[in-house]
Amino acid sequence: MKLVEDVKTYYYLSSPDYPVVKDNPKRALILAIGFIIGILLPTFFIL
Repeated sequence: MKLVEDVKTYYYLSSPDYPVVKDNPKRALILAIGFIIGILLPTFFIL
């Protein structure tokens, strides 16, 4: 039983740390693309 207790199931390659910059979607870019699609799609649908 002593042998089973000494087995490591995982190990860390490096210590965890916080990212330097926040990784998030660009809100203004998403709004601009949504606005353009919202204008163009109904226009092409009507024509």
